[in-house]
Amino acid sequence: ATYQDNVKKFLKLLEGIANRQARFRCVCAVALPDSYNLPLKIFEGVCSGVIADKPKGESGFGYDPVFIPDGFDKTFAELSPEEKNKISHRAKALIKVKEFLNQMNIK
Repeated sequence: ATYQDNVKKFLKLLEGIANRQARFRCVCAVALPDSYNLPLKIFEGVCSGVIADKPKGESGFGYDPVFIPDGFDKTFAELSPEEKNKISHRAKALIKVKEFLNQMNIK
């Protein structure tokens, strides 16, 4: 199935559902060499929002055309890549990974 097929099916399943709250979640794991003597580190990023009634926008992929992040009136697919990359679940998780690696002084 294409992304468009999946979005169409998804919206069909949501017909009549009033609570359309949703979230994207990304989890990143960092495993360091034994010399660091640290367990596996897990970092999570979440972007909450709602599912729109119909697809809007041309950017992004997957469910981006129907996901409206909290605080915005546009879907992920309508946001510029710069806007999306500041608030996305992936960006939030990777910022935490970067902060951890910087704290550990790992380049």
